[in-house]
Amino acid sequence: MNVAVCDDNKSSLEDLKQKISFYFGSRHIPLELYEFTSGKDIVKSGVPFDIAFLDVELSGENGIDVGRELKKKNSRVIIFIVTAYERYLDDAFDLNAFRFFRKPADTRRLFDALDGAAQKLDESSVTFVQAKTGEVLRIPEREIALVEISGRKTKIIAAGGIYLSGDKISLWKERLRASYFISPHSSYIVNLNYIDSYRRAQVIVKCPQGEFSVPVSANRQSEFRKRYFLFQSTQ
Repeated sequence: MNVAVCDDNKSSLEDLKQKISFYFGSRHIPLELYEFTSGKDIVKSGVPFDIAFLDVELSGENGIDVGRELKKKNSRVIIFIVTAYERYLDDAFDLNAFRFFRKPADTRRLFDALDGAAQKLDESSVTFVQAKTGEVLRIPEREIALVEISGRKTKIIAAGGIYLSGDKISLWKERLRASYFISPHSSYIVNLNYIDSYRRAQVIVKCPQGEFSVPVSANRQSEFRKRYFLFQSTQ
């Protein structure tokens, strides 16, 4: 997941970064953690953030306004407001912020909130254009079992059908942000919920559309094994 922390106070920034890194590391969820001390920089970054932690009182800027700009660029971003002042609480609610934290963020409450954010992302839907018909489709991410490169297109194998998209698989990796997706090979994205069996270099994905064999590349086997067995232990 792409997670941003924006705070012009270095000690607060480092505190949040450590807690966030520990959370994702303990759950073996891949993390790209970005740090910013300026609201302008986070907005200009162009990164499709899944979660953003925003300090309200940035130097000459308002974190609430920064959150609004991020939501204009990506309506799915989950905003956490972090501040030492409760007078911004109403503004945070108007922004539809996911949580409001006073500094320093309580670790247990932070982890519970991240659990909730991950669940919300897991329940998201994805919209794309069907390559053959030009029809715009919207599918719950949970129903997508497998995405793979198919010639110059991308094949989406879902519980309700098989579709073709003109978008590259790199774009699909950006779209599918739920915690149960993993890329065992550069040409594939797999939903861990649909894995029927697993061997070191191969997984079998099973869904209403059939069974599909997916390779696990050598340089991804260790991380895939950790993610797979951790996922299985939570089911």
